[in-house]
Amino acid sequence: MSEEGNKDIALFFNIGNRDVKIGGKIIPKEEVRSRGEEILNNYDSFKERLNFELVSPFLKKFNPNKVYLFVTNQEDPEFRKQDTLFFGRIIQRFIKERGIKCEVKHYEWKPTDYNLAFLFFTNFFKDFDNHSRKIISTSGGVPAMKFAMQIVASSLFNNVEFYSVDERTHDVKPVDIENTLKKELVKRSAIELLKRHDYAGIINLLENNRIENRKLRLLLEYAHNRLCFNFDTANAKINDFINSLPSVEKGEYEKLKIDFLDKKVLFNELFQNMAIKWENGEYIDFVGRLYTFNEILLQMIFEEETNTTNKIDWQSKEEGNEQFTEILKNHPDIEQKIRSEFKIPTGEIIKTTDGALEICFDYFMKRDARRLGPLWDIYSNTKELVEKLRHYTIVAHGLKGVSKEKIMELYGSELVIEDLRKIVNSLSRDENIFNEINTILDKYIKEL
Repeated sequence: MSEEGNKDIALFFNIGNRDVKIGGKIIPKEEVRSRGEEILNNYDSFKERLNFELVSPFLKKFNPNKVYLFVTNQEDPEFRKQDTLFFGRIIQRFIKERGIKCEVKHYEWKPTDYNLAFLFFTNFFKDFDNHSRKIISTSGGVPAMKFAMQIVASSLFNNVEFYSVDERTHDVKPVDIENTLKKELVKRSAIELLKRHDYAGIINLLENNRIENRKLRLLLEYAHNRLCFNFDTANAKINDFINSLPSVEKGEYEKLKIDFLDKKVLFNELFQNMAIKWENGEYIDFVGRLYTFNEILLQMIFEEETNTTNKIDWQSKEEGNEQFTEILKNHPDIEQKIRSEFKIPTGEIIKTTDGALEICFDYFMKRDARRLGPLWDIYSNTKELVEKLRHYTIVAHGLKGVSKEKIMELYGSELVIEDLRKIVNSLSRDENIFNEINTILDKYIKEL
């Protein structure tokens, strides 16, 4: 039964590839323009087999006096075959046969570009009659165009209503567009925060908008704690997430657990963390991590060249110093260089200082210059910039700031991250786990 009363009703549709069917079947996207033109040119022959399941229910329910159809008609030949221009003209003919005015509006820009879509609908609606009752279909069409039309119309008018069609029952149902749009805006904001790896920011965004999703929350808490080097909590969160999944899906996410006993894994973890700091413009934090990166680099070079991986407790200075001294007995040339440089009497413990390890690195580099020479050069350059910058910042003993330009000036190149990546690939494996994490999070956010 159509609605009675006010006849000043306008309907608005974004036309997509599901708006015209033949015998109940959807026309493939790649054939929308060509088949649409064929149907339009032979309308009377196709007429009895055409289905307009996303439009007809609206006409029946609201009995409007005007309908607007927004169709795509792009210039780019690569995308023209998917344009809905002729679908719109077919529907226009169908509507006019029922004595209803109908206009087809051409959208000639890239339909997936949100900025262009907002500009198009702002220009369309800005001079539009504010008195008519406006009914907007949220079914069909390109997401960017639908979203833009909904935002612009709801911003400019108070008398706009949103409805969708149940494609199974063909019932027309009102849409709570305020909550729908709010969730869409939250999702878009979350995706932008995700690009900066701001997992805590996404958690706060969801909380402030009262959007709950336990699996997404666990993943975000896992990612945030991992980024903060809180590996125990991160592993606890990913275990909770995995346990919430069906058995067939659990194995896919086991790789997200952190093996924080493997130094090579942690070395790569540190580098990926530094790369994020660099990308986000957090240069003081980058320099602070670079100091630690160089310390671990020296340790790993020593272990690799002396075949003593996991034989030194670098965290326990007393035990570590004794183990280091004992291993050096097997390398008397290096031991003598260190004792001579730091005036350490024979028999006394040699401490695992950066200076001692640097002498070891220099010795190994001269022994295998082809392999270790490039790493030594990168280390030397980064050591210099750390010494000149870190000491005066908040990660050491001062309040001085750090800029990207200053880092590159002291390093002597713009390729800071690229060069550090070479070190990682030489001693570990450059594996950007945070890109994998973000891909998973992107999927969960879009499904909210």
